[in-house]
Amino acid sequence: MQKIIKVADKVLNCIISLFIILALLYSFWGIYDVVSIYSQADSHFTFGLNKGDTSLTEYQAINDDVCAIIEIPNTGIDYPVVQGKTNTEYINKSYDLKDCISGSIFIDCNNSKYFTDFYTLFYGHRMDASAMFGDIARFAEEAFFNNHPVGVLTLPTGEHDVEFFACCRVLANNKNFFDVGYANKNIGKVMKEIEATAVQSRDIVVEEGDRIIALSTCEDATTSGRIILFGVVKGE
Repeated sequence: MQKIIKVADKVLNCIISLFIILALLYSFWGIYDVVSIYSQADSHFTFGLNKGDTSLTEYQAINDDVCAIIEIPNTGIDYPVVQGKTNTEYINKSYDLKDCISGSIFIDCNNSKYFTDFYTLFYGHRMDASAMFGDIARFAEEAFFNNHPVGVLTLPTGEHDVEFFACCRVLANNKNFFDVGYANKNIGKVMKEIEATAVQSRDIVVEEGDRIIALSTCEDATTSGRIILFGVVKGE
C-alpha cells in the first residue's frame, strides 16, 4: 500500500512540475510576443531605412500606398502614412507590406491621398511605450497638450507645419468625425462638434480653404471610445 502511495505521489509531483514548466513557457512566450509587437511598431529599419532619417520618396519606393509622413516632435509619433483600398487593409500590416499586429498609420480610404480635402482622418493603434498613436491619448492631458502645439506633415509638395487646436473624446459612431464624406460636406457641423467635445483646446482660427487633419486612436476606458487630435495644416 505504501509503495502505491509513493508511486502516486511521484506521479502527482511530475504532473505539478509539468504544469509549472508549461506555465513558465507560456509566460516567456507572452513576454516575447509583447516585445515582438513593439519592435514591429517601431521598426523603420527595413531595407536599411531609419526612422526619422527617411524621406517620403524612399518610403514610396517601398510601397506606393505611402502618401505622407506624420511627425510630432518630442513624441513617439514619426511614421509614414499609407492609404489602403479599405479601412481594414493596414490594420495588421506595416507600411512595407509585412504582417504586423501594430499595423500602420493610415488615412481613411475615402479621403484624397493628396490631402486636398478639408478634412482628412488618420487612424493608428494605441500602443504602449509611445509606439504608433500611443501618444495621441496623452494630448487629453493639459500639460502634454500645451507642450506639443505643432507637428509636421510631409507631402509630395514639401513639409507643412500642423498647428494642433483641439483634443476630443468621442465615440466611434460619431458621424461628424468618422464619416469623412459627410464631414467634408458639413464643415460647420464638424467645427461645432469639435467645440462641443473638446477636452483640450487653444484659440486657432480655422479659415476657409484651410485643411484639417484628425489623428484618431482608441481610448482605454471603453472599447467604442476614441481620442482625436485636430490640427490645421499650414501652407498650400
